[in-house]
Amino acid sequence: MLQFGVYQSQKKWDLALSNINKAIDINPKNVDNYIDRGVLYSKQEKWDLALADFNKTIDIAPNARTYLERGMFYREQKKWDLALADFNKSIDINHQNARAYLERGIVYRHQRKWDLALADFNKSIDIDINPLLDASYNVYMSRAILYQSRQQYKLALLDYYKSLEIEPNNSGVIINIGLIKYEQQSIDAAIKQWETAIKILEDHPEEELNVAETNFALAVALYSKGEQEKAYQLSKVALHLNKNIANIEVLKESLWGESLLSDTKKMLSNPKIKSLL
Repeated sequence: MLQFGVYQSQKKWDLALSNINKAIDINPKNVDNYIDRGVLYSKQEKWDLALADFNKTIDIAPNARTYLERGMFYREQKKWDLALADFNKSIDINHQNARAYLERGIVYRHQRKWDLALADFNKSIDIDINPLLDASYNVYMSRAILYQSRQQYKLALLDYYKSLEIEPNNSGVIINIGLIKYEQQSIDAAIKQWETAIKILEDHPEEELNVAETNFALAVALYSKGEQEKAYQLSKVALHLNKNIANIEVLKESLWGESLLSDTKKMLSNPKIKSLL
């Protein structure tokens, strides 16, 4: 299985698939192999094949983990009701399943059921989990996003910083801290956060949306300080990567606050920058 992980990290999908198929042939009752193949199919956007594998895991072993894995698949598909049903089953089987509470909370957050989401994030944190696990830092990040969505910035920052204690180079968290700092009128602090994020993202060009968003946010901040040429150059980079980054509704979904959105509109009214659209 080591080879499978290597092939997958290198995006050598055919080799990864061949490797995992052999593993399934050798042991057709191993649910881990079906989960791995389902994840692989998901990355290739072969949704029907992915779902078939997640369904197979439940046929073999209908336990807390297999319902959790299929629920996560449904969540990625934004099939909220189906995801909730699987997370509920996972929790019914194992009331101490921290990851299931986290994932269900994320669904509730997308549905804007704030109190239910917060209760699940708090429950996930209350359960004793290894702080080195992905689920641990993600729950602090997820709760921070909820607080940020509700403009509870002080609480959001506490959770973002907690998240960074566990994963210091999480660019998404650093970007969001910058968004909050901007709304708090700490523009220089926001710029510092975004410059840090850009440096981290230099090693992750595949995170194209984050690269575009960070460059565009930095452009707006510099434009507001009168540095129009730098703002133009950064906007050029951002819009080359993703034209939608200048869509105000898209930016709202990315948690941009009113101050930053207002300054974005001012920058986009500049004819030179407007010509990039």
